[in-house]
Amino acid sequence: MTVVGTVLTHSKDDFTFITKCPFKVGEFVCYLMNRNHILSRVRHTEPLNDYPVEFLFDAVIDASDLAAFYGLDNNDYQYYRVSAAVVGYFDRTFNEFINPRVKPLSGTKIELADAQILSDVNRVSKGEVGSAHIGTIMSTNSDAVLSVREMVSQHLSIIASTGAGKSYTVGVIVEELMSKNNMASVLIFDPHGEYSVLADIQNNPAFCDDDYRPKVKIVKSDQIKIRVSDLRVADFISIMDDGSMTEKMKRLFKKRL
Repeated sequence: MTVVGTVLTHSKDDFTFITKCPFKVGEFVCYLMNRNHILSRVRHTEPLNDYPVEFLFDAVIDASDLAAFYGLDNNDYQYYRVSAAVVGYFDRTFNEFINPRVKPLSGTKIELADAQILSDVNRVSKGEVGSAHIGTIMSTNSDAVLSVREMVSQHLSIIASTGAGKSYTVGVIVEELMSKNNMASVLIFDPHGEYSVLADIQNNPAFCDDDYRPKVKIVKSDQIKIRVSDLRVADFISIMDDGSMTEKMKRLFKKRL
């Protein structure tokens, strides 16, 4: 693997290394500890040194030319300070990912995470039964593959900023669940109508084979009927309460219903 930097220091949550590579947030690096390559994820990148502010007043003159004129080494301004969080390493004995809970020492060499280390993150391989291929890891050609068994056996939350692609990611996961490798049944509550396009996969050859073809049924809101007798008092209150109902109002409603 290629050495790309050296650890400077560390804090409670992450460590900092110095490098000439302009790493993007979300990219992966690693370092060697006890014969294990510890995977780490970049959280923040900033220049290590800034030119003196006086060098930046004239928009025509290049700051690097002024630095050379005053005998400064421009190479000193080509480095980045990068913060990264420790992810861990894959233990083949226990067949699971382990966080060492220890930050790297100052002076530790940082390497670019290669395809083999990144592939260790995946519990399953692309294309096998029980796998969900959701894309590739940022800035690499390494596949990002989830285990369907682990994903559906517990709660799953997709957290990201507005516009980051949460709905798209959910759509990709649902497509993988309904693929011929998994043939899963999925129920989606879709108040914003974002997933009606999933109906197109019914006739997509990539999702079908001789024994399987996914079926998608879309139920519109006007097709859903609930009998009033099935509703409890708490259901009525949740429908009516816009946040302004007081406890006294709720008690009076329960008495009158």
